[in-house]
Amino acid sequence: MAEWARSVSLEKLPAVFKYLIEGELGQALADKLGREWLDNRRKTNAFNQLTEEQRGEIERKFFKGLPWPSRPPLVISPTHMGHLVQRVMDPDDAFLRVYEWWEQDQDYIVADYEEKMYPPGFLGELPWPDEDEWDEKGDPSPQARWLLLFIHAALVPLGFNMIGRDQSFSKFLLSSNLLEVFANVSNEPEKLLPAIDQYLDRFIHDTQFHFQMRQFITFYAAGKNLVLLLQSLREAERAETYGAFNMVFSPRASSILTGTGIEAPPLTGMLGMGSCYLLRELYRLGRLSNPLGYPFAFTPIRKVRRLCAQLFGTSEKSSGATSSIIIFSELDRLGKIHGKDATFSHCFDLPFQFLAENPAMRKDVLRVEFEAEAEDSVELDAAPQWEVTP
Repeated sequence: MAEWARSVSLEKLPAVFKYLIEGELGQALADKLGREWLDNRRKTNAFNQLTEEQRGEIERKFFKGLPWPSRPPLVISPTHMGHLVQRVMDPDDAFLRVYEWWEQDQDYIVADYEEKMYPPGFLGELPWPDEDEWDEKGDPSPQARWLLLFIHAALVPLGFNMIGRDQSFSKFLLSSNLLEVFANVSNEPEKLLPAIDQYLDRFIHDTQFHFQMRQFITFYAAGKNLVLLLQSLREAERAETYGAFNMVFSPRASSILTGTGIEAPPLTGMLGMGSCYLLRELYRLGRLSNPLGYPFAFTPIRKVRRLCAQLFGTSEKSSGATSSIIIFSELDRLGKIHGKDATFSHCFDLPFQFLAENPAMRKDVLRVEFEAEAEDSVELDAAPQWEVTP
């Protein structure tokens, strides 16, 4: 096998990398090939087209028996502290250009987003627990479709938030039946540990998706308390007070839920800024409409905070819900001045994530060429706190 890997053409090199990542003898193959083989192929298109996690897995296997290089200490330059980020254009002009572009191209861009983010045809209907469709049988079940949104939200604080990053993990959860097990854990808790054992037993040299699976506690907590969490969201949707969305994922601390019996462990700290992602998706998919939640639905991942600082002069020092409120407040101010929808058709931060990741699109839309941060850092975005001062 090693001789085959050494002699394959560049066109077939992706198959070698795929086997190194997923194959049962991937570690043994890496041992046979040696570090020099990888060094000579690191600049190929096949290697550069791998995801960050896939490249990391290959590097780890080729480092076996060698000291794993420690991560250099994180040095945050003044521009990363927010106060020296240069605004690149007039905020009103930036807002109107983004708005006009999104109004025109939203449909196909959102379709591209959903195709990259979720398994094909997955989202479908998202019935509330008191709706008839909640009990309908399906593959996946309504409960699994809801839970997948919570799982995607739980992955946001891990960093590296590139559009499409988590689709392969979603497909894995579906194919392994782990998603349904998590979604039904309140009714069938006895199936959870065997499913986890099956996940661990299927691997020889290393586990797959261990980076995402470190959020296991969040998956479990969301699955076990799914009905209660959705009831909390439903009550926030009906609420007339600003604080309802501030505490929507901490039902025990929510004043509007006192005496309702809706009590679930807090997911606030576990989800971090993923809470904003979850609210954004629910607005985008039409499950939420209460404008009181708008300030909490702008997912302020690193690259989006920085781009908004460049376009609108907002501070990038804060994170989580606080940063969401800061950014949306500025957009809302601009929207009211120009008579435009500051939610961008309930897509909130999504236009800005596309603009941050795509330089050609950014130049075409804004008609100004400038550097924006396309990558997210796990050091800068990991485990943000949902802290809001009313």
